[in-house]
Amino acid sequence: MQQREATSVLPVHCWNTAVSCLACLADSLSLDLPFEHVAGLSGEAFRLPLFANTTPGSWQHSVSWPHAALNWMESLGIDAEICWTDSAAASSDNWHSRQRTLISETLGSGLPVMYWDNLAWSVILAEDADSYLVSGIPALHIPDGLPHAEALRRRSFGAEGHGPDGAFRIPREELRPLFEGDQLFIHPRGLAASDPEYRLAMALARAANELGGVVNWPRLVDSSGHRLGPLFGTAAMERLAMELKGGEPGLDGLISSMQTLLEMRRAALRWLSDLAAETEGELQPRLKQAAEFMRRIVAGLRPVAADFALPADPRTQLRKELLERNANALYEVRRTEETLTRLLRGISGDFGVFS
Repeated sequence: MQQREATSVLPVHCWNTAVSCLACLADSLSLDLPFEHVAGLSGEAFRLPLFANTTPGSWQHSVSWPHAALNWMESLGIDAEICWTDSAAASSDNWHSRQRTLISETLGSGLPVMYWDNLAWSVILAEDADSYLVSGIPALHIPDGLPHAEALRRRSFGAEGHGPDGAFRIPREELRPLFEGDQLFIHPRGLAASDPEYRLAMALARAANELGGVVNWPRLVDSSGHRLGPLFGTAAMERLAMELKGGEPGLDGLISSMQTLLEMRRAALRWLSDLAAETEGELQPRLKQAAEFMRRIVAGLRPVAADFALPADPRTQLRKELLERNANALYEVRRTEETLTRLLRGISGDFGVFS
């Protein structure tokens, strides 16, 4: 495999930063996978996590834990070292010191390091004696009025991209979390030996599980002792519709979730369509049918995402009639996703992998 400079990859401006950073890892390893295929293979294109009352961050929080990273690496065929700790742990300082050594090793091999950067995912591209060169995070992930966010704003980028200066140089200590208790680093080592058909079958099975809400989630509490218990898939969408009808949603979380949902379902449509075009034999018509169901889902989500978009305006976006209209729209989307779930389970089973 031809080695590439880690600085040759930068994540795109998007809502799902896990997918954009995974695409950087894939690009560095010459996997030649577009953003949409990374989203499809990793399962993120089919995910919908929601905390009650659409608490902000439910999507990003659901992918900032080691079990998700393990699934990503297996699905993409990447051999990686995944390192996680709680920054409150007594051994956190020693653990972080070890990470600096691993970061140097990974960068020295010509590969970037993917890491959880407080509010979203980012990529470490290079280092010197005092600092790291990082990709930063999209500015849309930094809420207005968030305290102590100046350091993150200095390394954030907008829809126009990273600009003429490219990535951001930050002091080494700024890798520590400001807002979240967990630290997670993914150090790619190369490509894992695996059967492509098996990985595809697993990706389709995981897509069905994500749509159906069959997702592993650790039992966690936040800093106030409140239990974090998100719902996933169609169960999450059903609860959201009820919250919309009850006039209870949190607008910031609602906007983030709906924009990410549309972004990911559009990626799923591209992935399923490409998969159908590349597949021969009796599975092709069923994959085309799956792509058609996803096309209907995307069409149903577009007006919902248009209603719940930035900038946030509670006076107009939380009107009762608008909330009820979108609750009904999500009901139709959920019914289509339930049908697609059954179809994808059958397709993955025909590959020989039963979810």
